[in-house]
Amino acid sequence: MLADEEDFEIRIVCEDAARRFVKDFCDLAPHVLEHPRVRSTLRRISLLWGLVGLAHAALGLWLLLHLSLSPYVVVNAVLSVAVPAAVLALSVAWFRRDVTACAVVPT
Repeated sequence: MLADEEDFEIRIVCEDAARRFVKDFCDLAPHVLEHPRVRSTLRRISLLWGLVGLAHAALGLWLLLHLSLSPYVVVNAVLSVAVPAAVLALSVAWFRRDVTACAVVPT
């Protein structure tokens, strides 16, 4: 039973963070944000960003331990730009696809 409560709390935190982010960067109507598929998509995108952040940190640590300083700086700089750009493009495409699929028209 405790695992279900923790799962619920994690969902609430992810949904709230995603909703705040969407409200800050695009003006979507409340009925769009309340749609179950949109809420699910925002939760999954939040989880994606969290996992990508953890993976990027782990990769950065691994690179730091296995490369000398100059190559590490170059590789980490490229990854620090490329990974967020790719995840941002994926997030936008994913959100647009799901909003279009559930026929919720943002106003």
